[in-house]
Amino acid sequence: GLYLQLGAFSVQENAERFMERVRSQFGGGDIGLGMSSAGNLFRIQSGPYATRTEALEAADHIGRVLGATPILASPR
Repeated sequence: GLYLQLGAFSVQENAERFMERVRSQFGGGDIGLGMSSAGNLFRIQSGPYATRTEALEAADHIGRVLGATPILASPR
């Protein structure tokens, strides 16, 4: 599956706060939010999406809601 990266943070608390803000902007709707970490980087991702087309459509929708376009990312 494909994932969208919505944000990346060096402080876990900031990543968690962003993830909660995203959840509230989507009214609790499930967009497959999750956090992954590597070293001191905490990534907020949405997915998985079965196809590139599905991921790009989701990126467009999420981007309109958040005001910033997510990028395609590697799996968590």
